[in-house]
Amino acid sequence: VWAMYQDRPGFLWLGTFYLPYIVRVDPVTQNAVKIYADAEHEGALMNPSVRAFCENINDILFLGIWSGGLGRFNRQTDSYTWFTEIDGLPSNYVKAMESDARGRIWVATEKGLARFDPKTESFRTYTVEDGLQSNFFWSGSSCKGRDGKLYFGGTNGFNSFHPDSI
Repeated sequence: VWAMYQDRPGFLWLGTFYLPYIVRVDPVTQNAVKIYADAEHEGALMNPSVRAFCENINDILFLGIWSGGLGRFNRQTDSYTWFTEIDGLPSNYVKAMESDARGRIWVATEKGLARFDPKTESFRTYTVEDGLQSNFFWSGSSCKGRDGKLYFGGTNGFNSFHPDSI
């Protein structure tokens, strides 16, 4: 298991390393269900290692895939919509993710920090030219503060900001 996340309904999501599925664990029954993570999409390498999970205010679950980009998971159909460098993601190597109060997903990669707007399915990338400590971020090194401030760690320290001020 490389990444773990508990969603609002209480399900535990497990991202595996080099296995083509994620696992959803029901906290009541403790039943585990494997869901195939089809990482075969244009513009991404085949490595289904899930490095991060994130849920936005609309209860949409996102997966950050090592070399596979950003996946939006449909819980009703157990299917994905994939977003990669071809779609504007700065790097397919997703390291960490956090959501903001507007439902946007902030995606830390190896080539900068991207803000993904699920409504428009568009990315805005931030780099060292915008004040980042580095364009390279570490896996799992993010968190959201109680005040909504986001924190992302990389090779030269960390960045902190409030999404509404950017």
